Amino acid sequence: MHMACLWGRADLLRMLLAAGLGDLNAQTTKRAVLRTNTSWLIPSGSTPLHVACQCDFPDCVEILLAHGADTSPEDENKQTARAVAEDNDSIECQEFIEQSSVTASVQKLAI
Repeated sequence: MHMACLWGRADLLRMLLAAGLGDLNAQTTKRAVLRTNTSWLIPSGSTPLHVACQCDFPDCVEILLAHGADTSPEDENKQTARAVAEDNDSIECQEFIEQSSVTASVQKLAI
């Protein structure tokens, strides 16, 4: 799932989730430097949501959140996915996370 988010492959992410493959809240165990058009440092502890926010792929963020991705895990830098989105000026990613948080709060109140 991390690689699908790194490359912005929302289609692949949907297929993995539909097939029940992978853990959408899995955290990396090692720091990785990945080379795309630019070099990305993916900190240890990053979830697919962190990666999608770092690479500014809001479609992937939306899919992960719709499937219940947890927004609270922190990477080795003590950053949540929302903080990663803010640091990378990923406005749409931030908006999806904020909307997800509001929706979760409203659902808790309704119970």
